[in-house]
Amino acid sequence: MLGLPLLDTLSLMLRRVLKGRSPFSADRDHLHHILLRAGFSIEQTVCILFTISAAFGAIAYIAWRQSVPEYVLFYTAWGVFFVYIFFQKHAWQIMRRIKSLGPDSKS
Repeated sequence: MLGLPLLDTLSLMLRRVLKGRSPFSADRDHLHHILLRAGFSIEQTVCILFTISAAFGAIAYIAWRQSVPEYVLFYTAWGVFFVYIFFQKHAWQIMRRIKSLGPDSKS
């Protein structure tokens, strides 16, 4: 259940360090800020974040029950981390595409 907050925090700290800033400096690049700026309501943003966190928790529980080897979980976690970093880097393009697929689109 803590996968999403950890991913968000670690990826932002890494990006700040790579930009020469303090990893503890404040900004508005967290996932919830991106979702709100993309036009999602507070309720929608909470639902999105809850769903992602619940999915991470469910996947972890299933992996534990199925006795998935730790090395598989380790490399999968790294893969998820890199996908999340990609998402953060291209968040605006991804959000624009998601919004264009929604029921309010004029396509």
